[in-house]
Amino acid sequence: MTEFRIMNDQDFAEYIRMFSGAYPGLQIPPTMPKAEFDAIPGLNTLNAEPTTHFYGAHRDGKMVGGMRLHDFTMQVRSAKIPAGGIAVIAVDLAHKKEKIAKDIIEFFFQHYNKQNTNMVMLYSFRPDFYKQMGFGFGMKMNKYKIVASLVPKGPSKKHIVALSRDDKQAVLDCYNRYMENTNGLMNKTESELNAMFDGQIYGYKQGDQVLGYTVFSFVPAHESSVVQNDAYVTELIYETPEALSELLTFFNSQADQLRRIIFHTQDESFYHLFGDPRNESLNLISPFYHESNTAGVGIMYRVINTAGIFQDLATNNFGGQTYKLKLTIQDSLVPENNGSTIIHFESGIASVQAGGDFDVEVSLDVADFSSLLMGSISFKTLYNYGLATVSNRDYLEQIHQTFFTENKPLCLTTF
Repeated sequence: MTEFRIMNDQDFAEYIRMFSGAYPGLQIPPTMPKAEFDAIPGLNTLNAEPTTHFYGAHRDGKMVGGMRLHDFTMQVRSAKIPAGGIAVIAVDLAHKKEKIAKDIIEFFFQHYNKQNTNMVMLYSFRPDFYKQMGFGFGMKMNKYKIVASLVPKGPSKKHIVALSRDDKQAVLDCYNRYMENTNGLMNKTESELNAMFDGQIYGYKQGDQVLGYTVFSFVPAHESSVVQNDAYVTELIYETPEALSELLTFFNSQADQLRRIIFHTQDESFYHLFGDPRNESLNLISPFYHESNTAGVGIMYRVINTAGIFQDLATNNFGGQTYKLKLTIQDSLVPENNGSTIIHFESGIASVQAGGDFDVEVSLDVADFSSLLMGSISFKTLYNYGLATVSNRDYLEQIHQTFFTENKPLCLTTF
């Protein structure tokens, strides 16, 4: 039997040893002190947050694995809901293939179930492994490498300024307003916000208000040259077209110093911004499509309580639809989530029923339902792929409209 408990200092030393073996590409010495481990860029941002918890997995009195859990607040459609995250899972090399990772994930589900948190998420090191555990794909991350001089140049960049820590609240206010009008973003923590100011951050500022900003770093464009650099953009937030235009004009104006602007975005339409969105590969795809970007799957979502997630979204309008739905979820890892839920939609407002009649039944796997609920795939697409079934095809359009959202889920939080 696997038991779990919050790590103490001795546990954490064991965890670092396990982590070193689980992620050898990071080249972390197995005896690295905790203080040094906590300072590793990319791993440390959320470590000190009160909403972050390290747990060890123990068998027969010995620690055999560990993980980091995160308590998040996430914008899902039009509501802010609690969400749980798991990261940096490590299993002792001597105990691989003993289903410890499976036990860790099941504990993760149980932990958040007890907190009445109905949505959980992770970044997948093996998408196939986590898809089998019921996690559905979010939006792909797209990487565009645009020649700096080809970034659109607008009429002005007069509102663009370098932002400092004195602007921290204004930047947070901008992010929070942007978050409320999107889907999938999570509240920024104090440590995340502070980390943004460790790099380059410029914003569109009117008076005391920030209406857009970008976070980026400089990376060498060529290993043998110290004067050729690229800008590696990790956040591009804008509330108005004017803010976006000036931020892009700012990047265009760096063409004498920067070779390329490397944008990372989950925006499917991003390539429409550019007169030439091609990357440097010059590859042609099947047969006359020019390669514009590379893309990858990463963030994955999972509903662990179907009735609970609709209660979380009690104020959300599901497409203005009115009908009675029987939603049948296949969930092999969370038995209490495996089965049917009756949901009445009245002018788009969902209410969970204890039972009773229904107009139509939909059946699908929890992974696909999670992607559908988040908005990264439409119901018609799931139906056409054979990943969802409908008892009465006359309701297909109505069900599609129920779950359709123009705001595809975004995630800017690395954990």
